[in-house]
Amino acid sequence: MSTKVRNFGLDLLRATAITFVLINHNFNYFISFNKSTIIGDIFGILGVELFFVLSGFLIGGIVLREFGTEVHRKAVKRFYIRRWFRTLPLYYILLITFVGSSFFITQQFNPQLLHFVFLQNFSHEALNFFGVSWSLAIEEWFYFLLPILLYFAYKIKLFKGKILYFLFIFIICMLLARFAFVYFFEPSFDDVRKHVFFRFDSLIIGVLMASVKLQKPNWYKFLQNPLLVLFPLAIIGFLAYNFARYFQFGILDTSTIARVGAFPILSVAVALIIPFLEKNNFINNIVGKIKIINFPITWISILSYSLYLVHIPIFDIVKATLLNKIPLEYMPPIALFFAFLISYGLYRCIEKPFMQLRERYS
Repeated sequence: MSTKVRNFGLDLLRATAITFVLINHNFNYFISFNKSTIIGDIFGILGVELFFVLSGFLIGGIVLREFGTEVHRKAVKRFYIRRWFRTLPLYYILLITFVGSSFFITQQFNPQLLHFVFLQNFSHEALNFFGVSWSLAIEEWFYFLLPILLYFAYKIKLFKGKILYFLFIFIICMLLARFAFVYFFEPSFDDVRKHVFFRFDSLIIGVLMASVKLQKPNWYKFLQNPLLVLFPLAIIGFLAYNFARYFQFGILDTSTIARVGAFPILSVAVALIIPFLEKNNFINNIVGKIKIINFPITWISILSYSLYLVHIPIFDIVKATLLNKIPLEYMPPIALFFAFLISYGLYRCIEKPFMQLRERYS
């Protein structure tokens, strides 16, 4: 297990996110009943948004503390090294493995160049190759552009003391840009959801909450009130219900509200839960100390990145191997067992060594 001090509440949120994604794809692959696809897709939407906001919060906190009141070259370099040592090695090793496997199976070589520069979201054909990488593409571009965005804020004298306003204005601009994209080009819900440059607001909302924590501690303390968490949970439930209705009636791809406004509303609701989860004494110091609860939640959180990247290929292999041999409903535990087993191996052999290596270069 990681030796760094972990926060059980945030581990719980990350574990929930990957669990929702796994539920989504289990429904798509192995479970079939009336409205099962709709239910699975709702879990998938919620899971990815949890990842986006949590990532923005954690990375935002790191960046804001690292940069202090000035964005300088040394801090930017350190940020890039630490972030890319964390995310890129496993991604590129898996990508090269998948490209090689594809050539071995089809005898046709496709280098999948868009995936190597995180532009696969602009090609439906490319996304068919490594589908789950769409969210990573958004995050990697965000990691690359965030220091540049904050450097711009510093240059126009908005970094110190006014970064909250700058981030809020950025979110509004992103919302207007997405509205223009939807209005003029009529993209589908999925095309909007996976567009690299129109989804940064969900991550920036996480950064905004990190900024509140650092610059407005009284606000952050106020948001830790257990009663207040009921409000964002109600919003998430309301959005999930309406997503299901929109899916059911086939209007998700034509709804302006769903394609423009639903993402930031959902992201704000998730962000409002973070102070409670991070600081609540009952969750972190009572429930989080119960080993039978702490152990699985923490390890699911630790393995979440590997799980996210490899579970679909494993589901594919399990289904192709066992189809017509055992009932479909028996496959999920087998697929999940191998997904966790391989993810653990990837964490031990790739993720952890590279995280240790980054300490030497940063």
